[in-house]
Amino acid sequence: MHPYSIENNDRFRILWIVVPLALVSAWVLHNYVLPVIPHYQDYRWVITAPTSAFALGFVYYKWMEKDLWCRIDNWYGFVNTPDLSGTYQGTLKSSRDGFDSETEITVKIEQSLRKMLLTLSTGTSSSKSEMAAILPNEIDGPRLIYSFYSDHKKVSKPDMEYHRGMGKLTLNLEDNSLSGTYFTSPERGYHGEIDLKKLESN
Repeated sequence: MHPYSIENNDRFRILWIVVPLALVSAWVLHNYVLPVIPHYQDYRWVITAPTSAFALGFVYYKWMEKDLWCRIDNWYGFVNTPDLSGTYQGTLKSSRDGFDSETEITVKIEQSLRKMLLTLSTGTSSSKSEMAAILPNEIDGPRLIYSFYSDHKKVSKPDMEYHRGMGKLTLNLEDNSLSGTYFTSPERGYHGEIDLKKLESN
């Protein structure tokens, strides 16, 4: 996964959750839990560092950043980053054939609070994102802007050139769908439309 930018300070604001949690956890551990463990006093010098508030804060921050940030809706206003992670299926139309046909595509988005990866695959090619930005406060819904490159090792058509491009997708919060446009670099010079619907989690 690669870093992405976003127009909020969620990555700093979660410290308001992490720091108090780490301080309370360390206090409970050192005053009520660890002292009842046999031979704790003999090995206290070993146990103190990994159970300190600083160490627990680091663990909680990484846990929050990778997973917990999207488990509770908005964390009571502390986290406003939209969760785009999941698998989407839909269609792509291209200027290559004058938008006459639809190509079935699958898009997988992996996302943490700091990093993400978008992988798009069709029956003939595959591409991955290399940079991204989320605009969470757009009028028509959160917007994902990303640049991508074709995964030439997985291209089944030998005449399909390695290329780069950019895409812009808007999230519809009501039905968990993504739609937007893309264009490719001059090597191919195409543009098109993408419509996706998120698959239900098992």
